Amino acid sequence: HARVAGHFHGAGCTLAASLAARLAMGDDIEQALLAAQAYVAQTLREARPVGQGRWVPRRIASGAG
Repeated sequence: HARVAGHFHGAGCTLAASLAARLAMGDDIEQALLAAQAYVAQTLREARPVGQGRWVPRRIASGAG
């Protein structure tokens, strides 16, 4: 996935949670990682600014991770 430009807070946590969820749903590690990366990329493209120039991934309205 292409890197999304910006200063984000919470992207790593979003990736970890999405990866764990996909593994819990039964995906193999490769499937889970690809799905988690796609989900995080989407949340970052839809991110919203909060405070000091940081953007927070928009997890609520983004599809299932």
